[in-house]
Amino acid sequence: MIIKLGTLVKCRKALIKLNNTEGFDSVTAYRILKNARVIDNELKIYDEQQAKLIHMYCERDSKGTPVVKNG
Repeated sequence: MIIKLGTLVKCRKALIKLNNTEGFDSVTAYRILKNARVIDNELKIYDEQQAKLIHMYCERDSKGTPVVKNG
């Protein structure tokens, strides 16, 4: 099965939200956690490259510190 990165990022957010929800039996909670770990491992390279690009192309102030806008 081929999944696009955007879909995988959305799945990670949803699984994290589900993992923080109470009321699941232990088997379901384990499966959610297991899937969240697999997705996190797959997205490590994506996160590293995203951080590298942000650092490379961000706007900087006079001291060279990255400027954060709207956040």
